[in-house]
Amino acid sequence: MREQPMAGVVGGPGQMGGVELEMEDWEVAPGRVRDESSENIAFSNSYLTSGQPITVSEDISFNVLVIKPGSASHWSVEDDKLRTCSVAAGKVRVTMGEKTFQLGPNGMFVVRPGQACKVENRLYVDSVIHCTTIDNFSLQ
Repeated sequence: MREQPMAGVVGGPGQMGGVELEMEDWEVAPGRVRDESSENIAFSNSYLTSGQPITVSEDISFNVLVIKPGSASHWSVEDDKLRTCSVAAGKVRVTMGEKTFQLGPNGMFVVRPGQACKVENRLYVDSVIHCTTIDNFSLQ
């Protein structure tokens, strides 16, 4: 792997701590690693940010949402889904019902069955949300 120091540059999407990160071959294609039984065990950034949720196991999926500056993402009411979402990068404005709040890196919000949610990025840089969805969830 090739590392190049980047003096005076704040880390961007492909950088961490001022060091440029090179993608591994498997991350470029096919974008996932499978074990001996052909189960997916690792996923690349490009695979996860394709917009489609990744099935982790029955009734559980994961996806990465990149919310561009000035954009928003919406979840409509679904009676059988529970979502836990964390802010991986940036800062977002979350609205659920009458409640609106700001949330920054490593903060988490929960979208319960029967709730709608809107997440807005009002920054000049991308915000990234990691979301785990549990299907067929019922409140007890």
